[in-house]
Amino acid sequence: MAFPVRTTSSRTTKVLLGEIDLHYLEGGTGVHLVLVHGALSDYRAWAFQVRVLARRHHVVSYSRRYHFPNRWQRMPPDYSLEAHSRDLLSLMDHLEMGRAHLVGSSFGACICLHLACECPERVVSLALAEPPLFSWLEEDAEGREHVEKFLREVWIPARERFQCGEAEAAVRVFADGVLGKGTFEELPKAVKSSMLENTAALEAELFGRSLIEELPRDRVDGLNTPAMVLVGQNSPPLFHRSAQLLASILPCEFGLVAGATHSLHSDNPAVFNEKLLKFLARVEG
Repeated sequence: MAFPVRTTSSRTTKVLLGEIDLHYLEGGTGVHLVLVHGALSDYRAWAFQVRVLARRHHVVSYSRRYHFPNRWQRMPPDYSLEAHSRDLLSLMDHLEMGRAHLVGSSFGACICLHLACECPERVVSLALAEPPLFSWLEEDAEGREHVEKFLREVWIPARERFQCGEAEAAVRVFADGVLGKGTFEELPKAVKSSMLENTAALEAELFGRSLIEELPRDRVDGLNTPAMVLVGQNSPPLFHRSAQLLASILPCEFGLVAGATHSLHSDNPAVFNEKLLKFLARVEG
């Protein structure tokens, strides 16, 4: 199988897509690979991956719409799965990527999966870290309990903090909800600062899209793209169950990242990178 390649030096730039701007970092030589981050983060979330991956790939790590340092627009923004998927495809077109490996974390993983369903011919492989497929969980007895708990203890309280003008408290509630109770206060200062720089994007996510977004199972069931699904050993059950449901219908490799929470690519980058590199090598033959 032939793969398109790109040679470039590391640099950070931006592209304008209508009224949306996307900042991105790119570097490396080889098969195209795009890194898609989750909530409360931006292109910097993949700091432990970019240099490692760029040794054999043309790597692009970008900030999704409204995430730092992209421009913000007044509420209500379009923060739908479809909008983010279009952005990713437009960025690939801008960078003349015919096909690319897609690596996504959390909601970013859902975006990668959505694009693969819409345009499978553009995706070489999928590496998905804990995609929160909440619409699937709603149809599953065990999963539905996890979603209701997440709504009750994380999603709704975080929205209420924003409504009360307590933005930092909203960030704390959400971070603790996906990473573990008390985690936010224990994070390094630089990581906290990065999260707070994405406060507006979190508000857009909480108010600009539905928690239960539809990604039809039958579309994924027919997907033949090589895939790997990863979960963190210490992640909330919500994400484990979502990953299990995905792995039950998508032919894929399934891996556990020891000692990691929902942010598995930064909690244990050595193991995450090892599993990812081995998967990419198998796909590329």
